[in-house]
Amino acid sequence: MNCTWDIDSNSTAAPDGRYTITTEMFDYRKEKSPDYTFLTWTSPIVVTVENGEINTQEALAAANNLLEQCGYWGTFLERLDYTGGTTMKATFGS
Repeated sequence: MNCTWDIDSNSTAAPDGRYTITTEMFDYRKEKSPDYTFLTWTSPIVVTVENGEINTQEALAAANNLLEQCGYWGTFLERLDYTGGTTMKATFGS
């Protein structure tokens, strides 16, 4: 997978620190998903925020990891939303 940063800015409201990136998606690796249940996927790759800016290289590495986990074919990281605590939620597009 080769994820592309498609976010206008790497600025964030998240305080400086280290963050876990998650996303909610189907398991696209399955041929059929009878229950159509979204799963929460979490990357083990930590993303740093320093001086109010997201480290884009780390974020893209975490995003690639999430895409590999769930099997989604999209390649664009469209949003990273600070959800409180030490978590950011990723949104992908194709």
